[in-house]
Amino acid sequence: SLEDVYPDWTAYDSLIIEINSPLDSIFMVGLLIDDMYHNWAYEDCYTGRFELTPGANRIAISLFDVKHGPNQRLQDMQQIASMWIYGDTTSSGTKLLMQRISLK
Repeated sequence: SLEDVYPDWTAYDSLIIEINSPLDSIFMVGLLIDDMYHNWAYEDCYTGRFELTPGANRIAISLFDVKHGPNQRLQDMQQIASMWIYGDTTSSGTKLLMQRISLK
């Protein structure tokens, strides 16, 4: 997880995540992004699932989608609080190399 991320994402259009997977097969990761008003319900944040292939991967996420991620409200793009990248319960011990996370 990344906590205390730069909170104001309003000047950007996309989030870019570059990850290297040393695995020999496809691996699914989840991404959760929340703001300071998140109520800890799964539906109250942005969530996405992404397929990683062996080697270098580049994930581009529209910040429009992040803003509209919560079901009942808009995410406050001036108050982003944390970002979580996770695997499923069978991925315990799996290591991925995070190359870069950037806003564009």
